[in-house]
Amino acid sequence: MNNFENYKILREIGTGGMAIIYLAIDKRDGKEVAIKEILPQMVKDNEFVKRFIHETKIMQSLTHPNILPIYDAQLGPEKYYIVMPYLEGGTLKELLEKVKNIPLDFSIYILTQILKALEYAHHKGIIHRDLKPSNVMFSKEGELYLTDFGVARASNLTQLTQTGEILGTPAYMSPEQVLGLDINYKSDYFSFGVMAYEILTGFNPFLTDNPITTMKQIVDYYPPQILDLNPSIPAEIEDIIIKLLIKNPEERTISAFDGLEIFLNYLRKKEVSNLKEKFKEFLQNPKEIIKKYQEKEAREHKEKAKILLDKNQKTTIAYWYAFQAFNLNPGDREAHSIFEKIKASLGEAQKAKDPIIERLEEKWRKNPQNINILIQLGKIYKNRKDYINLLKIYNRLNRLNISDPYTMGQVQSLIIPEEPKKDLIIEEKKEKFSFFKAIPLWVYILIIVIFGILFINKVITKGQESASKALEPVRGEMEALFSTFDNIKKDLENLEGNIEPYLKLEREGKYKEAYEGYISLINENPRHTKVYILYGKAGLLALKLKDFSSASLNLQRAYDKSPFEEKENYILPLAKAYYENGDGNSAENVWEEGINLEREEISSKCLLERAEYYIRKGRKTSAKNDLNKLFEKYPNSPEAKEGQELFNKYKLD
Repeated sequence: MNNFENYKILREIGTGGMAIIYLAIDKRDGKEVAIKEILPQMVKDNEFVKRFIHETKIMQSLTHPNILPIYDAQLGPEKYYIVMPYLEGGTLKELLEKVKNIPLDFSIYILTQILKALEYAHHKGIIHRDLKPSNVMFSKEGELYLTDFGVARASNLTQLTQTGEILGTPAYMSPEQVLGLDINYKSDYFSFGVMAYEILTGFNPFLTDNPITTMKQIVDYYPPQILDLNPSIPAEIEDIIIKLLIKNPEERTISAFDGLEIFLNYLRKKEVSNLKEKFKEFLQNPKEIIKKYQEKEAREHKEKAKILLDKNQKTTIAYWYAFQAFNLNPGDREAHSIFEKIKASLGEAQKAKDPIIERLEEKWRKNPQNINILIQLGKIYKNRKDYINLLKIYNRLNRLNISDPYTMGQVQSLIIPEEPKKDLIIEEKKEKFSFFKAIPLWVYILIIVIFGILFINKVITKGQESASKALEPVRGEMEALFSTFDNIKKDLENLEGNIEPYLKLEREGKYKEAYEGYISLINENPRHTKVYILYGKAGLLALKLKDFSSASLNLQRAYDKSPFEEKENYILPLAKAYYENGDGNSAENVWEEGINLEREEISSKCLLERAEYYIRKGRKTSAKNDLNKLFEKYPNSPEAKEGQELFNKYKLD
């Protein structure tokens, strides 16, 4: 066994193709240390010796509580070794092999310490380049150290080949490393993101049995998001991992500071204290600590569900907490009972995914900041009564910090049902003007058939004429709703995806399925010159489905994207959508645009509808002004006659 001047060797504790590691005692203070010595045959490799010296000097220049310190070093000419602390807590790699579900608090603790080390190193201008679980070590006191700084990319692969670990490092490379491009500190963040993914889910998202396939996965593959694999992960934590794993380094703008802020904020909200001491206990007895941790977390989730249910509030949110409780502790009978009761009350229906959902989810994984895709997924899951996936979407939307009130209303509508509006004027209007809307077309056909049986000759003819007149409003609206399908197909040439199935569904009255299809086409063709037609179709169908938040969103986009000469087609349905969705201010603005067109068939209706709205709001003067304008400009319109009835009824003179 080799002799070292100031150290007494106790035993060999590790060996590889290039170095051997000893446990030793420092003769000067009696402290246990680890000595890493280059093997004699490697001393003859000048390139390797240069890299070893380079790495040693880098580590000697770094002084940070989470970076493994170098106590001493001998850098030639005959001996090459470094002296480091002896750490008995093992490596992160060993911990992950032992425990697949590290409790979230401890996962955040580990990630926080690694990020602190990275932030310090990057501030010093040093890129690690070989982040992986085997380069993270623990002391028996619960301290964490990042090791092996400064190894060049080429030497990584040489070293790993010689030590039989070639499958380890490729799975943590960044795409730019795999492609042989210039790298900077952002490469470390991607590698850190892979480690974080593995810590939080229990597996590496890119690792395969073949190093080449693994590296191809890193460049091309978008793995499932961690909330789908571990529902107990908060959405804001998932968001950090999403940003770390962005393929293009130019778009990977997150910093260590950003990650630390989120992680530390999580720990503050949880009011976690003495985490280092608790982690020390965890390292000593991980399985028992995990059991206690999961039982505690399950109790907290269960209590949150019970509080919401006692207040008769937010049943879907209560369902999420009950799901979490049951998922963490399946043996808790009370949690299971609460979960099953809420599931039954909601009518939860687990269904196999359909192609529309799969396409949208794939698009979202490639562009996780796309709010529109998330909202559409949420609506589909809500319609399918798949509340677990709906709540994952809801949590993801909430972490995006949406500031636009309208979009936030869209998000809230995913879990908060629309309350019925008690609007006497609108109800009267519906009875008067929308009676025919409520009656399916087949009813009219049946009436005509019955008339044909009951009456003969002139009676039949008169009955048919009467029915035909009665059907005029409905025919007009159906033409507006469906347009001419042949024209739509011509307008939407070169569309990615086939519109025919959705047109057919619409003809058959399967509006919900048709709506979902149009939305999927919108997401596939966001830059098509006539995508506004699809937005309009989706918005009109949402109106029929009484999904007024979706209607206003899609009709507004149809209006915004359509050419000037076609905007008038969307004014009346858009105003209706905003009004029914409780957004009177937006409805007023749309009516104003319709009035300014000075086209009788649109402007007269806008004046009448806005006057009705003003009456309901108690703004009689404004209503009177609109009605007087209606009488003055469009005295012969049907709306003028109806306006006169309103004028007299509410005594506006």
